[in-house]
Amino acid sequence: MVLIVFFCLLAANIVLPSLAGASQADENKMVSLFEAAMAKEDQTAALKHVLDYSEQANGEHAPETIRLMHRYGFSLYKDRKYQEAINVLKQTLERSTEVYGETGGEAFEINLNLAKAYSQRRKRWAPRLKYFDRALEILRERGERESILYVATLVEVVINLLNSNSLSGSPTDQFNDFTPSEDVSEIEVSIGSEYRNNFGKPEQYLLEAVEIGAKIENLDEYILAKIAVLHAKLKVLETADLAAVPGGVEGRITRSRARNYYDLEEERLTTAINKLAQDSETNHACLDAANKILLDIAWLEKDEGRLRAACTS
Repeated sequence: MVLIVFFCLLAANIVLPSLAGASQADENKMVSLFEAAMAKEDQTAALKHVLDYSEQANGEHAPETIRLMHRYGFSLYKDRKYQEAINVLKQTLERSTEVYGETGGEAFEINLNLAKAYSQRRKRWAPRLKYFDRALEILRERGERESILYVATLVEVVINLLNSNSLSGSPTDQFNDFTPSEDVSEIEVSIGSEYRNNFGKPEQYLLEAVEIGAKIENLDEYILAKIAVLHAKLKVLETADLAAVPGGVEGRITRSRARNYYDLEEERLTTAINKLAQDSETNHACLDAANKILLDIAWLEKDEGRLRAACTS
């Protein structure tokens, strides 16, 4: 049947087993609308027509309907219709929870996609981290903490936060401790500035990834080297951020200390590159990323020799 072909192509082999709630006329209308949307290369609209039909034919809480709704919400996300995607995905999560429970069905994937949608909609970390953390919690409740999927999710969270442009902080005024003089009418209060940034949060996820990676190297012998490349990127960005803090503000690091930090990250990268190079074809993307970070370090240190070496390697 033409309808089954559509479902196979568009909805990851979702086939509606029961059409008791829909007439042949309803089916024909859906097929016509579907074809019109696909002719315009509007997959999101096409999915919506199939979803509407599934809700009528199978009910809002049917497994097929829930899967279609999830795909429709993710399609809205890919179309950059982030608020619409959030609304649909939250409704999908509610239906999924009613049918499969809090950890069953596609609960992990729905939470992950909600986090991605919130990442594009709001700069604040709280909404996205709520769903990222819930996705990780679901894997733990399923007994999948020591898995490639769990580590990959941790890495995805870190990359998301790195791309958020919200890691840098700003100096804040701090009231320093003081000792009042004998003449209480002459109390002196000094105010200083302190700088704090937000690099600590993504590093927490990375350190957990390192912990688990060490336990599952038998599944991927390069996993720690891959994590090390991302860790080096995070630390290089943090060092550059702290080195750029205005003078006199607590939290600023000197150029000499920054250089020491860069040297440590260069060592981390060199170790990772040597490991990844054992299978350069498979690990070429990570190797490229590592070499770009080395180039960043050379540029930040204004080391012309390193820059020439990095550009010619």
